[in-house]
Amino acid sequence: MRLKLTFDSFQIESSFTCKHDYVELRDGSSLLGKYCGKTVPSAKIAESGTMQVTFVSDGSVSHSGFLASYSAVSLGNEGKTVVTGN
Repeated sequence: MRLKLTFDSFQIESSFTCKHDYVELRDGSSLLGKYCGKTVPSAKIAESGTMQVTFVSDGSVSHSGFLASYSAVSLGNEGKTVVTGN
């Protein structure tokens, strides 16, 4: 079983290297992505079935934050992702 994380909204402090405020996603020790700014990241899938979501903020600038949801997914008979729960 895989885990899928979908961002519904995303608005945190922006910087070129995301060094002040950011959301970092990991699948075990593998980095899935590090995000900041106002662009909603695409959905991410953790192949291991576990995902670490880390939010870091330096507290200097406030924005509305982010909203995300997760679901369990599996591969169907044709290799397509099938959502099995929300």
